[in-house]
Amino acid sequence: MPTERQLAANRLNALRSTGPRSDRGKRRASRNSYRHGLSVESGGDDLGAIEDLARKIAGPDADPIGMELARHAAEAELTVRRISQTKTRLINRILTFGEFQIQEPSIPKMPRRDLWNYLEMCRLTETFPRPPDGSKTLPKQLSARVAEAIRRALSALNVLEKYELRAAGRRDAAVRRLLARGTPPESDG
Repeated sequence: MPTERQLAANRLNALRSTGPRSDRGKRRASRNSYRHGLSVESGGDDLGAIEDLARKIAGPDADPIGMELARHAAEAELTVRRISQTKTRLINRILTFGEFQIQEPSIPKMPRRDLWNYLEMCRLTETFPRPPDGSKTLPKQLSARVAEAIRRALSALNVLEKYELRAAGRRDAAVRRLLARGTPPESDG
């Protein structure tokens, strides 16, 4: 049980919070987890893959509790795989374009009917800006190119690492719980 002095110190520290204070900053911070979707659990698209992997993990004779634990492990494993694929795509994007954040072409604000005409004109005249060519900003030798691409991606890779470790921890915990259950007793039915 904390003392009054500790509670007062906690309240004082809470007032010194370095989080966003403006409404704009709070709105922006609230969308942080939506940037790449790795903090959300798997959606309906992955249910079949989760179920298939769970059956492989739990085995053919798994009881309902074992299958549920296997589903948790399978979902976390698929998240780890998705993050690994994201890392690979990130590095490949840098190898191709030189950067991983490509500026979208700016489209002027105009009425919808005019916008369609503008977009059609751009398509016909091929005037949309092309993505930058990575060969101009990266070294020529392949090993040096890959090293430079990874260096440029390092900050994003560090962010992805957090999500990967969290998913791997969930997977490992589910597998430990599954193994701790041991083999379910044979039923006499």
